[in-house]
Amino acid sequence: MGLVQWLLLKPQGIPAVIWPLITTISYILAFGIVVFFSGEGREWIVLGGMGLVLGTITGLGMIWLLRQETAVVV
Repeated sequence: MGLVQWLLLKPQGIPAVIWPLITTISYILAFGIVVFFSGEGREWIVLGGMGLVLGTITGLGMIWLLRQETAVVV
């Protein structure tokens, strides 16, 4: 998934070389949450936590990639 997103971002001129790494790390951490917290009757909590971790890390990574440095004069 990270490679496909990288291929889509590359023609837009976005320097997304690190994007596959960000995606890989987020999936590994999300899987770690599933393994660590898995147990009887906690499946929905674990899946919710996995989605939150995955969405947060990839979202913050995309914000970091798309940031524009601007000078603010007050």
